[in-house]
Amino acid sequence: MSEEALGTIFSIGQGDGSSVAAGSDTFDVIGEVTSSSGGGLSANAINDTDLASTHGEFVAGRPTGKPVTINFKVKRDDAGQVNVKAAITGRIMRNIKLTYTGGDVEDFKAVVTDFDPGEVGDDDIIRGSMTFQPSGAITLS
Repeated sequence: MSEEALGTIFSIGQGDGSSVAAGSDTFDVIGEVTSSSGGGLSANAINDTDLASTHGEFVAGRPTGKPVTINFKVKRDDAGQVNVKAAITGRIMRNIKLTYTGGDVEDFKAVVTDFDPGEVGDDDIIRGSMTFQPSGAITLS
């Protein structure tokens, strides 16, 4: 059975992720999340072909976390959204925690690479997006 997305919680650490371990950080829930995309891992294929090779030979590069984009309804007093904005303006690494409905938790350090406070339209609410670039290992527990 597929895991349901409803109830997934995105949180951002309050401490400087470059010096504070995820396990000892205090987290703010990022409120009003409507969807997310991205994530996962990628690795480069490094060419290892030599002149004696009859075919191209490759080795795997180091795994790198793919960017995660979160879409949200703007709420200016939401602690998580305020924390994300502070992280990008202060150029601060943060611990990120995704808690899935089934109870699994994904932790990683990240820098905020985009914070778009949204577009204002007629007869609508303000919706924004934020993007995190993982740095280092991604753990699942």
